[in-house]
Amino acid sequence: MPGVVELGREESGVRITYPVRRVTLPTSEEFEKLLAIVTARWPQLQRSDGAEFVVAFHRLALLGRRQKLDTERGLSFWCDDVRLWQHQQQVAPNVFVAGAPFTAAVLAQADVAHTMSDNFPCDLSFGLQFAGGGRPSSDCWRSVLETGRLLEPSPSPWPVATKSPAQVRQLALIGYHR
Repeated sequence: MPGVVELGREESGVRITYPVRRVTLPTSEEFEKLLAIVTARWPQLQRSDGAEFVVAFHRLALLGRRQKLDTERGLSFWCDDVRLWQHQQQVAPNVFVAGAPFTAAVLAQADVAHTMSDNFPCDLSFGLQFAGGGRPSSDCWRSVLETGRLLEPSPSPWPVATKSPAQVRQLALIGYHR
């Protein structure tokens, strides 16, 4: 009977499996130190929660890296990806990964191209590979612990708004009558 598992018989149909990659992850103390290094460099990420940072870091360790920045998917997409992964893998169901902890985890990885700036969360993109493939993650986070230095931001792929040298002044109309 197709689709039913009976003793001694294999289930028929399509089976999708994913290769299991072993990645090296920081210890609890190393996670704390990594988060401290990131938030010292980028204070706007200080609202990062330690548990959210750890969950995001775990997910990021399983994602491939791209040479080129992904300008099609923004921060909210990647946070949703983490939540979907959490649900599928039954990982920390009570932890809701927001933008700041996710971004902090990207920066702590130190092998993901990014456009982090003082304009966070605007104009932000990451060199992450959607739907598999790309260069596997590495343990570059170890160099962050050793040196205290993070991967520098890539140039933004979006045009930067230039300030006009002309000043616009608005005049109020007082006592306007028809």
